[in-house]
Amino acid sequence: MADPPENCAYPGCTLPAEAGSHATMPASPPARPRGIPYHFSLKRQNEEGSFCVLHDPNPDKDVARFQQALDAKMAREEADAAVRMVNLAGVVFPGPMDWMGRTFPKAISFWGATFQGEARFVEANCLGEFRFEQANFLGEAYFHNSTFQGWTTFANAIFKKMFNIWNTTFKGEVSFLDAAFKDAVVFDDITFKEEVRFDRADFCQEALFFDVTFKGPLRFLRTGFNLSLESLALDFTNVTLEQPETASFEQVNLSRASFLRTDMSRVRLVGVAWGPPPRPGWRHPQFQRIVLHDERSLDLRHNSSSSAGTKEAYQEVELLYRQLRINLEREKQEVEAGSFYVGEMEMRRKNPGPILWGPSPFRWVNKALLNIYWVAASYGESFFRPLAIYLLLGAAFALVYLARGFNVPNVRDFYWLAPSEQGFVYDFLLALRNSLNPLAAFAADFRPLDWVGGLLRIFNSFSNVILLAAIGVAVRRRFKR
Repeated sequence: MADPPENCAYPGCTLPAEAGSHATMPASPPARPRGIPYHFSLKRQNEEGSFCVLHDPNPDKDVARFQQALDAKMAREEADAAVRMVNLAGVVFPGPMDWMGRTFPKAISFWGATFQGEARFVEANCLGEFRFEQANFLGEAYFHNSTFQGWTTFANAIFKKMFNIWNTTFKGEVSFLDAAFKDAVVFDDITFKEEVRFDRADFCQEALFFDVTFKGPLRFLRTGFNLSLESLALDFTNVTLEQPETASFEQVNLSRASFLRTDMSRVRLVGVAWGPPPRPGWRHPQFQRIVLHDERSLDLRHNSSSSAGTKEAYQEVELLYRQLRINLEREKQEVEAGSFYVGEMEMRRKNPGPILWGPSPFRWVNKALLNIYWVAASYGESFFRPLAIYLLLGAAFALVYLARGFNVPNVRDFYWLAPSEQGFVYDFLLALRNSLNPLAAFAADFRPLDWVGGLLRIFNSFSNVILLAAIGVAVRRRFKR
């Protein structure tokens, strides 16, 4: 009498093993603690034995017999009212798998499953939970024109090739915790109605979000992006956040991210790095402002005479800087907010179009004044610049006064070529004392000897008032923080 067929070596599987299917199934990737309960709390080890056609890791197994066994298992468990979830844990899918137009009436688990070819969920309707914990996608994964009614999770999943989701709606919570994306990721025209989490996910190539709508909370916590890419690491363009106060980016580097046409004014930002490390050189890091990737890209296009550097493009980047400034001001992060304010004003200054200045023929005056404000005080954010200019101008005016000559009543006239008995240094310090005086134009104890000196004294006094006001504004902004 023949021995009964050996059962599959995969834990929990009761199907008979395939003849000659002896193999070693590799261990599952380690799961990091994240507080998400597993319905299937099995951690697969290096199991060795004979496996059924579903769990056989041999890529050359009989595809027809596999599909027949898969269809039978799914039909049986979907029809059994006592089965809450269709269990496809650890199944090894050979070749491309296409579930086009398929309705999944129950929750389904692909825990630890391996997709050796393309995985296509096109026009699928998933009525229950859809779980891909620790799944391994060796080929492209496509989710197009589908609807997911319940909780969907890709926690600890590994995507070796492109992951593409298009025109799909997720009505339940979605989790990408600890997922690893080895190739590009595309979210296009997606609606997430509940919470979405990308905590500790690792994006090795571009992560592209186009026309995505988040109706619930969103979180990127310690998410990794590839900062060595020449292109964008994270493209968050034209994304709609219906509850922006529940969206957060925490402990992430966004130096190669774009948020154009996405409202960032109320998104929670904690421990975010916005730019590359401070550049080496004589400038202290304190004086190096945050420069967003969108501005760096815009400057490159403008310098290459590309038509992309239009007035509308500068306006979009200016708006992004303004939203981030408002965000950080509300959170009392005034130092960082000041850096974004400088970026906002820089975009206004660099804008080549007249739209920001109006049709007036005198708009060049406004732009000239803005350039002076930038050079003299970094738009009111630097007290070092106006202080340095104040001292240098004071010294310059003092030398001019000595060259033109000036009179101190009841003392004498002072000239460059005819120094007093105290010497040139004394004469210079006397002129400097008056050139640094903001009320020099009204000083009775200092009189230039000609009308040119008188005009210079008026300009000297006016510039002193402006520079001291700029210093006061910058000091107030810094120390009120």
